[in-house]
Amino acid sequence: MTAKSIPISTDRHPAAGPAGRWAFGLGLLGLFSAMIAAGAGCGKALPTHYYDIRYPAASPLFSTPKVKATLAVAPFTAPFSYRQNRLLYREGPQEAKVGFYEDRRWISAPTELLTLAAVQHLRQSGIFDKVVPQQGDTPADFILRGKITALDELDKPDGYYAQVGLELELYRSADARKLIWTGAVQHQRKTTARDPDVIANELALAVGEALQMLASKILPALEPATTR
Repeated sequence: MTAKSIPISTDRHPAAGPAGRWAFGLGLLGLFSAMIAAGAGCGKALPTHYYDIRYPAASPLFSTPKVKATLAVAPFTAPFSYRQNRLLYREGPQEAKVGFYEDRRWISAPTELLTLAAVQHLRQSGIFDKVVPQQGDTPADFILRGKITALDELDKPDGYYAQVGLELELYRSADARKLIWTGAVQHQRKTTARDPDVIANELALAVGEALQMLASKILPALEPATTR
């Protein structure tokens, strides 16, 4: 499975680049490009590229909702390195050396992007009647909490990888928010080159695959009485 990117300029003249058509949410990865002027007038500034988390829509797990319930997805949490928007890479022994691309950034914090991706993904999974983002005391039968443990470019001796790590917890609201399920995944996709455009694209695809892996494990955790 492959995805393409479209560079988009914030001024009136679009940047040159391949054309394509994109879908939001569980569509394809979108690439946003904007030129940022140098603050101190020390020569021509490099363009800063912005990326979104978008990927081809996954096939629904069920054609009709299996659980007569509303799921609220709480804002994802993460260590600081995934709460800021610069793309991150790891290299060296055990990938212990961490660096950031200053001119390659997500359009917002990965915690926000992954929360939205989880809402959209689970809406289309066919598990619950309704899936909504949690806002304050959002009425819901179940609450899903997520944590980002990896969203990296990995530089290894055998090549370059896009790595996504997620941890999820499912709570039942009727039982004083009792924890009924936990799931975790660490998923990698090998890339063709150390190219941030390629890495961002592969990371978006890896997010979709990781969410699909976790979504397929949620239904067995629900009691038979809640399913159709």
